[in-house]
Amino acid sequence: NCTAQIEGNLIYAVGKTWLNIDWLWEKQVISFLEKWFISDLVSIFSLKDKKEQLLKLEWYKEKSVSNLLESIEKAKNQSLVSFLTALWIEWVGKKTAKTLASIFTKKEDLLEFSMSIEDLLNLEDFGPETSSSVYEFFNDFEKKDLLKRLLEIIDIKFENKIVEWWRFTWKR
Repeated sequence: NCTAQIEGNLIYAVGKTWLNIDWLWEKQVISFLEKWFISDLVSIFSLKDKKEQLLKLEWYKEKSVSNLLESIEKAKNQSLVSFLTALWIEWVGKKTAKTLASIFTKKEDLLEFSMSIEDLLNLEDFGPETSSSVYEFFNDFEKKDLLKRLLEIIDIKFENKIVEWWRFTWKR
């Protein structure tokens, strides 16, 4: 939970590849953290409540603040793969997030994660480090709280309605 880690995680999460929040770049993330406008991923979605404070910043004018807030609103609609990747789970990139996404069919599945490390090891592309990291993430109290708060804000598109049986077969 060090400041540098939080900063790095937020910069990564809001980038073009994942949440794609325009007008919120590295400089802005760092400044917003220093000014306590944001503290975690959830707080980014509350920046609309700080519009007047944002307008007082030298590098934000009415149009750029409107663009930022509009981009944040758009980021509330995410594919499950983008959402999982933006969570910054160690060892989980886009390819692994696709595999991980196949085990979830609804939001509640994310909060009621019941797979063991051994179960995760049976997933395609999952080794010991990835399996441990995913297991620890979904069983960590603080991460679960963050996840719960994010799920109240973000509308996730679940693409996998049926878990593909071959994802759970033993690796050769």
